[in-house]
Amino acid sequence: VFESGNFSGNPAIIRRNTRYEDGRYSFVGSPVQQNANTIGEGLGSFVFKYNESIPYGSNDGLSRWEVASMDQLIPGTGYTQADQLEITFSGVPNVGEITVNGSYTEDTDDANEGWNLVANPYATAISVADFLAENTHTNGAVYLWDDNGSDVQRGSNADYIVANTTMATATAAGGQSRYNFHLGSAQGFFIKLNDAMSTDIVFTEAMRVEDSNSDENFFRTTHLPLVRLNLTNHDGLFRQTVIGFAEDALIDQLNPKYDASAFHRNAEDGIFTLKAGRSLALNGASSDWEVIQLQLNVAKSGQYAFDIESENFQGTLYLKDNYTGEIIDMTSESYPFSAQPGIHTNRFELLSKTAPLLGWQNRDVQVFAHDHILYLRHPEGEKRVYQLYDLHGRQLLTKEVDQDAELDLRHLRNGIYLVYDGAKTHKILLK
Repeated sequence: VFESGNFSGNPAIIRRNTRYEDGRYSFVGSPVQQNANTIGEGLGSFVFKYNESIPYGSNDGLSRWEVASMDQLIPGTGYTQADQLEITFSGVPNVGEITVNGSYTEDTDDANEGWNLVANPYATAISVADFLAENTHTNGAVYLWDDNGSDVQRGSNADYIVANTTMATATAAGGQSRYNFHLGSAQGFFIKLNDAMSTDIVFTEAMRVEDSNSDENFFRTTHLPLVRLNLTNHDGLFRQTVIGFAEDALIDQLNPKYDASAFHRNAEDGIFTLKAGRSLALNGASSDWEVIQLQLNVAKSGQYAFDIESENFQGTLYLKDNYTGEIIDMTSESYPFSAQPGIHTNRFELLSKTAPLLGWQNRDVQVFAHDHILYLRHPEGEKRVYQLYDLHGRQLLTKEVDQDAELDLRHLRNGIYLVYDGAKTHKILLK
């Protein structure tokens, strides 16, 4: 809010409430012209700027964060701050076009290049859609820090809301209500240049909007049908990818109106969709979609679960686990599963009702093994006896089933085994 002053070139005092005062970070910037009275230490504790020109290195880019406590705040540049809920800016409010020198540094991995921390330089909110329309040399998204506990432990690249002109991810259940497709005054955010060169990032007065500037939406609609696929575990993990359904979206080509890359495709934990060789946080699906490939990132072995939240979505969506052969109607139930550490790009798929693979309702017997669990996918109501043998021909197990079953084989050594279903033999590998 303004404490005093106006937009006619006179000094003003502008106060903003960030999201936190307990040690968690907010990303901010100055809505007033650069002056000696508006410096970093006035923002609170842990004031840093991001220098993309420094090599990313082996420490996840930590060397790029530089102390900015004694810097004069430059309009359009983003900074971190903590431990101070209210921040005050004193000076002449910014007007006219504000330009930030964007940086793109060659690195060994394109995922590390072109990231710039910027901020809304105006005393009003701005439209995300208008900002992205002006800056077409970005990858078509803004990345907003949504701190999930850096006062206790270091945050990660998964703690960013990814938003484009039509949809946005959330970093906590129900968190999408905190984003309103506008960026409040002094709100900081990351963008990624998609040209392999340093190019300017531009803010214009035409991006400004009335209202949409309340403290409740400090960082932060569309009626596009959405599906939010959530990855969770019992330790409080929450990761999300979003699929939006639109007539002009493309199945196998990227469209910046709908598709946005993940903040980092190699994040320790994450769930993304895959399209045109890219790991996406936001994915535009055409009306005739059938299969969407998923990427699962897992930091440690354990039990996880998928569930979905839908908005204006009337269709049916299935999840196929290629390790077990199981297909779940995600519109009516969640899917618990176990997973080993690593990046899994071939295990899970989302299927529509029209997908050819959905002959599963009348499927033949399917036999899979994963994590020493034997999965028997069996036509319901049909009785059949399954027998497990080792390669020496010794019978190790007999089980009669009339529906899907899961058998614990953790008492067996790693190796190759044979499962006879009464009609044919299946080879499985325990490892």
